[in-house]
Amino acid sequence: MKKLLILYICILLPNLTYSQDENDFNPIGLKFLEYVKEIPEDLLSTRSAILLNLPNNWGEKKQKEIIQQTHTSFQKMGIDAIMYASIQDIFAGKEITQEYYQNYTSREIKNIIIVSYITLKIGEKEYSRYVIIITPFSKNKNIINHAQKAWKKIDDEYEPLLKNLGKIIFKSKIPNKNFLITDTPNFFDAPKIVKTYRYQNFHEDLKYDKILIPKFEEIQIPKTRPTGIINDKIQKEIENYNENIPELNKKLTNAFANYHMDYEIRNYDEADDKKFIQEGFRFVLHVINTSGIAAHRLLGYEIDPTDTEYTLIKQENDKTIIRTIPINANIYKFYIKHLQTKDIFLGNQWDGDEKYFESLNLFIKNIKDELKVK
Repeated sequence: MKKLLILYICILLPNLTYSQDENDFNPIGLKFLEYVKEIPEDLLSTRSAILLNLPNNWGEKKQKEIIQQTHTSFQKMGIDAIMYASIQDIFAGKEITQEYYQNYTSREIKNIIIVSYITLKIGEKEYSRYVIIITPFSKNKNIINHAQKAWKKIDDEYEPLLKNLGKIIFKSKIPNKNFLITDTPNFFDAPKIVKTYRYQNFHEDLKYDKILIPKFEEIQIPKTRPTGIINDKIQKEIENYNENIPELNKKLTNAFANYHMDYEIRNYDEADDKKFIQEGFRFVLHVINTSGIAAHRLLGYEIDPTDTEYTLIKQENDKTIIRTIPINANIYKFYIKHLQTKDIFLGNQWDGDEKYFESLNLFIKNIKDELKVK
């Protein structure tokens, strides 16, 4: 279930337009948080990690300007912000989230600060807002846990929002022990999924060995959760998603109907890999959901700084269709992992697409074409 929860969070994150009141939105995915008026007592005596929820189309220059502005202000306040990373990258896939969790743990992160830019649709008009959320770094591997306390402030301008936070910190009288804060922000490079070897092809053994295809699973709603309009809407989103699970799994079954190699659609948890190996599985299907350029970094592709878009080649009705997708657009990219060696297999064609099943169908076709399976 956790894997699908992370995937669904990622589906929500790139959409930064909300049709609701400015205090009634959820910028961090499906997390039930208890919003409080007090900032964490240890905010100025421990380390914090910054999760950036900024529009992909802003470009690197504008995002870095916001980050530098944030870091300079936090330094003056006494916030030791030691790591900046895209929230979209952090929740791109379960394996990546675990890498961030381990890094945050080793760096003794105590608080998470989420900096968001959103567009609100109120009535017929759209308004932009900046949001800062401060919440503890959770003790489990989800980074942010259900029902934990969170402080939140919103403003239509970023500088006043930062000044407001500074005033609140000053009035709070919380102890300040952070005196050695760097002048420049530290960026956390996206971790590599590849731990052993990566191959831009498909293993011949896929013709003979069984691959596990993870099912869509329902997201469990906690028995007790914080109240409030935001959390009520989150519950409704989860309920709507859960109602669609049978249809999603039907589409998944249909996608593999013509796979013509050994596979099985099952519930999957990485912790059970040894059990799956004993049951005869040798491979498992994975997916990440993030921007195209982030997917390239995460999967070890060579990055060309001159690229502005990636090309997809599809066959539809005996016609070749060539599509281009901007490198910052949100896409799904599938890959296969060997359960024993942990090697990953990407195929010899780039097939990251903006829609889940479009990407999956193209990935399956590329497997069959490369392995010459009819």
